[in-house]
Amino acid sequence: MQREAFETEDEVAHRAAAIVVETVGETPDLVLCLPAGKTPIPIYRELVALHRQGKVSFAHARIFLVDEFVGIGTDEPGSFVRFLREHLLDHIDADPGLVHLPDGLAPDPDAEASRFDALIEAAGGIDLLLLGVGANGHVGFNEPGSLIDSRTRVVDLAPWTIEALQVSFAPERPVPARGITIGLSTMFEASAVLLVACGASKAEPVRHLFAGGEIATWPVAALGSHPYLSVLIDRAATGENFTIG
Repeated sequence: MQREAFETEDEVAHRAAAIVVETVGETPDLVLCLPAGKTPIPIYRELVALHRQGKVSFAHARIFLVDEFVGIGTDEPGSFVRFLREHLLDHIDADPGLVHLPDGLAPDPDAEASRFDALIEAAGGIDLLLLGVGANGHVGFNEPGSLIDSRTRVVDLAPWTIEALQVSFAPERPVPARGITIGLSTMFEASAVLLVACGASKAEPVRHLFAGGEIATWPVAALGSHPYLSVLIDRAATGENFTIG
């Protein structure tokens, strides 16, 4: 595990974007798996800026989304597909034919999860997986109680997750209670994992990641033994006894 700590969230985003750009430059047709949420917003902002400067092309990258809600359309506020398009895909040269997004309105969500997992497998697996982490330790929608051998599947969202995500939805629109997510096993099989955590609310899950916490309680701990895991955190997420720089 490689750990890097920075003073600010912007510094973390700059470093994360640099890693993505370097990896895409080395392998233009890589399989890149990306999340939604607050954490990647400044990273995507950096990537868009670097693309506009001609420093990175995503034209041959095969892009997958980590997770999506069940029962939500791609044009709805709160949709992770919409989020990824608005913050990244609409502003770079990604080939739509190489972008794979789970369908939240699929009539059979379980079949959709299986289809999505098969697409990842057919692509040769994930080359670079970018992740944030929830304050309750979830990665993607792998909530506490997730199994280490879990694949892409439909999950019930934890009350904490639903409450935290309500801000992204219209007041009259409840957060869907289920989601499709790539599983912990799918994540662990990625060639490289880049996990980003910023803010004081992430200090506890980061501590359990570093300390080898109980996976059933802190799903992020499942990634702790990944041979190519890079963790980028800001000062607020460091907790105690961690050196900046």
